[in-house]
Amino acid sequence: MSNTVQIVHLLIRDNRLSQKQIAAKTGRSIASVQRVMKRLSEQGKLVREGGECFEHWEVK
Repeated sequence: MSNTVQIVHLLIRDNRLSQKQIAAKTGRSIASVQRVMKRLSEQGKLVREGGECFEHWEVK
């Protein structure tokens, strides 16, 4: 399974995961997770929603 697919599946199950938590769950580096999430955000497929207390990721 690709990094992108793993990350998207994790965020669908729990959209409040941090990049650090995603890295730990996938066995990837934080930098790798950041690159994938940045690319998804630039493509409009991933959006950070909410304020400081209720931030979460929205998978489009």
